[in-house]
Amino acid sequence: MSSLNWAGSILMMALPLAYLLAALIVSIQPTSAARRLSGRIVYLAGAAGFAVLILQLLPSTGDITFAWLSPSKVGAVMLALVGFIGVILHHFSERYLDGEPRRQHYDVTLLLTLTSVATVLISDHLLVVLLGWTAISLCLHGLLTFYPNRPRAALAAHKKFLFARVAELALLAAFIILRIEHGTWSVSEIVARYPVADMGLELHVAAVLIAFAALIKCAQLPTHGWLMQVVEAPTPISALLHAGIVNLGGYLLMLFGPVWLQSGPAQWLILLVAGATAVIAALSMAMRVSVKVKLAWSTCAQMALMLIECALGLFELALLHLVAHSCYKAYSFLSANTTTQVWRCVWLAPPAPPTRTTWILSAIVAIAITGVAAVLSNKLALISPWLFMAAALTAVLAEQGSTRVRSDMAFFIPLAIGIVAFYTVLKSGAGYLLGDMPAVAGPVADIWVSLLVVMLFIGHVMLRHAPGNATSRRLARRLYAGFYLDEWATYTTLAIWPLRFPTQRYPFATDHVAPFKSSSS
Repeated sequence: MSSLNWAGSILMMALPLAYLLAALIVSIQPTSAARRLSGRIVYLAGAAGFAVLILQLLPSTGDITFAWLSPSKVGAVMLALVGFIGVILHHFSERYLDGEPRRQHYDVTLLLTLTSVATVLISDHLLVVLLGWTAISLCLHGLLTFYPNRPRAALAAHKKFLFARVAELALLAAFIILRIEHGTWSVSEIVARYPVADMGLELHVAAVLIAFAALIKCAQLPTHGWLMQVVEAPTPISALLHAGIVNLGGYLLMLFGPVWLQSGPAQWLILLVAGATAVIAALSMAMRVSVKVKLAWSTCAQMALMLIECALGLFELALLHLVAHSCYKAYSFLSANTTTQVWRCVWLAPPAPPTRTTWILSAIVAIAITGVAAVLSNKLALISPWLFMAAALTAVLAEQGSTRVRSDMAFFIPLAIGIVAFYTVLKSGAGYLLGDMPAVAGPVADIWVSLLVVMLFIGHVMLRHAPGNATSRRLARRLYAGFYLDEWATYTTLAIWPLRFPTQRYPFATDHVAPFKSSSS
């Protein structure tokens, strides 16, 4: 047993303990000195997360010393990501929440959330994973209700609370079935036994329940509405939610990939629900005006795309997507105040409508670039990922001009080649990191995802370049309302479990200001 094994195991166990210690320090003594001390602990935890990833990748540290710690390399990547996001959020919150009367509640709850996430990522025990999963949701509920006087925030948190309980019950049932069928609580031991010779009804049920829980965690239709309505929470909370917590559904699918991918019903549940969500959410995002709401719809669509990648067996692409989305979305929320400058630039130089010749030339160039990359990388088992890349490049190349700045195809073609090459290299690196994974999906699933890509591209062109068309106007109205799916979900949840809305006496005043009392009272 090497010392590096011991080092990696001790660091993994120290991560949740470090966040818990920081939470205890702030809860006992909410002073600026205590916050600085907890901040240093958060920085050390972030460095420890990267150290765990490095030690996990070294050949001499392939085995985890303690049996209850997860040997998953995906978990190690997530630990490094959580540590990085935690440092960024803690640093940003120092000034952002300065003077907030509930600052202590925020600091403690945020650190307990990081504790719960780290616990899920390091654990190899089914019950500990479930307990950590539940703790994450409960801590997040405390963050989403940071302003308890706001009715919309209370409604969003209420819906999220109920959906989370349903997902946890589904996971509990799935884990009990897996324990009965395999006789062990160890996640790694269960996953190592797949593919199994006989996938009985019980295992199909467990696989479907895991997929169902992942869909709810990733806010897929029709359980997506709360994600758009929690934007009333402070910006660091939105960044934490969109950059980390909502991604845990993808982590769950990657962790149990060999289990649920052997089940056709579970795989198609993901493909159908996430497929519909990807198209609707991506097009609905274009209809919104609020910056935070647009980012929320973007997260919903990105999570759907990541789940589709998992259902296709492209776990290396899903892992790359997860990491890139987390960093991008954290940056987007924390720098949302600069969006007005972007909108001002767009107003000064709005996009020029591409001509038919531009569309054809862009499509030819995009197909050529992606085709060469697909052949060179020898990844032709599935066509849909490359079709998606070609469609995205076509739109970028065709729409890169504006009414005041002439398009420069000579610049954007090398840029597109660089993007595809960088993507291919990163995808190959993620595949090397994950090692052997389940086989990719069959041709029927590939055809279905290809149809989704075509629908998304056609919808984008209609809404962006033919908004006056009667069909485009009808589609835009329905997309703006999200096809009224959230209204149905809201009525259903309130009928099952009514909510007593908080009374807000002064809706235009800050929530922490005491109500005004007249001298005559």
